[in-house]
Amino acid sequence: MKMSFPSNAAMPWKERDLQKACAAYLMALERLGMLTFSHSPNEAKRSVYSAASLKAQGMRTGEPDLCILIKGGTTIFVELKTMTGVISKAQQLRSALLGALGFKSYVLLGESPQDAVNNLQSMLRENGVPV
Repeated sequence: MKMSFPSNAAMPWKERDLQKACAAYLMALERLGMLTFSHSPNEAKRSVYSAASLKAQGMRTGEPDLCILIKGGTTIFVELKTMTGVISKAQQLRSALLGALGFKSYVLLGESPQDAVNNLQSMLRENGVPV
């Protein structure tokens, strides 16, 4: 499945731009019955009260951006980063825990939304999704 995005190489892409492109691609695959996914909105700055409330409800520090559930029972986790993005200590620890539990946890780097989707396609192919 081919998607096209603006190709302004000089544009300072943000992580949210990569996220939106990957989500659009995953939604198309979801409509085809290949997988389902969800996004963990951990990135926002919150008040102390709001953060404590969300933590009490189960929000986990360092949770990857995407949880992708692939038809047939495979689950992968994906942390999206721009080329200048940095993996936090909490993200490193969470990824290590997921790996210790037997899950695949990836860091997806992208120079642009199209690059991010191309890299996501490779990860999905590696995990049995015929894209």
